[in-house]
Parts: sequence; C-alpha cells; structure tokens
Amino acid sequence: MLHERLEKLTIETSPKWGQFSPHEMVEHLIWAFDISIGKVLTPCSTPPNKIDIYKRFLYSDMPTRPNFKNPVLGDQPLALLLPDLQEAKAVLKEKADEFYEYYTKNPSKEEIHPVFGPLNFEEWERNHFKHCIHHLVQFDLM
Repeated sequence: MLHERLEKLTIETSPKWGQFSPHEMVEHLIWAFDISIGKVLTPCSTPPNKIDIYKRFLYSDMPTRPNFKNPVLGDQPLALLLPDLQEAKAVLKEKADEFYEYYTKNPSKEEIHPVFGPLNFEEWERNHFKHCIHHLVQFDLM
C-alpha cells in the first residue's frame, strides 16, 4: 500500500502540515527503517519508567498527531542523501524489503526507537505502519 500511495507523490505536492518537502519526507521514512534494522543508532529520549506507557500507543488506533517532533531530530529535517524524489522512493522500497529480511534472519532482535525504546519485530512493524500512515496523511495520500 505504501509504495502505491507514494506513486502519486511529486516534488510539487504540498504537505497539510509540517516543514518536510516530499523528498525530505521519503528520506525521513528511509531513516526510520534504517533505525529499525540497526543501521542508524539513536538514543531513546523517553525516561525508562514511561516506556511501557508510550508503547501502548503502538497498539492503539490513535494516529500520530500532526506536527509531532521526533526528539532526536528537533526542528530541522536531516540533510538529503539521495539525488531526487524518484531515487528516494526506490530506496524506501528496498529498505522496507530489507526490514523484513533483517527480522527473518534475526527474529528475536530488538533495536532502539528514539521514543519507544527497544522494539522487537512486531513493535517495529506497528511503528512503521503508523509512521507511514502519518506521513501519507500529511501529504494527502490517504
């Protein structure tokens, strides 16, 4: 579903909220997939005694609120690493495939999320679903 929806995303698509350009948003999703497979390491900013409360969000039907700021990123998007939006979309598809391959080979592995702390495969899958929906809604692709 994600990749089909992103086919409609162009460099001219305006967000309903936030500062991301379409290209920045897709690279942001790539970054999140890289965290989930241990290619990018981030600290968790949530106090340990609140992790379980925050993780409940992953199992709820609550959407991520517009303008949510990832505490690791702050106000500015990361610098773009790919030459254009089309290349970023292709890399995102590869990263999603790599995510499933990673956890097929490492089913008990946990990687640190910057808000939710250590997440296993199921939790990361839920996180990616909610995160991707959030940004599809941001660009009116849902």
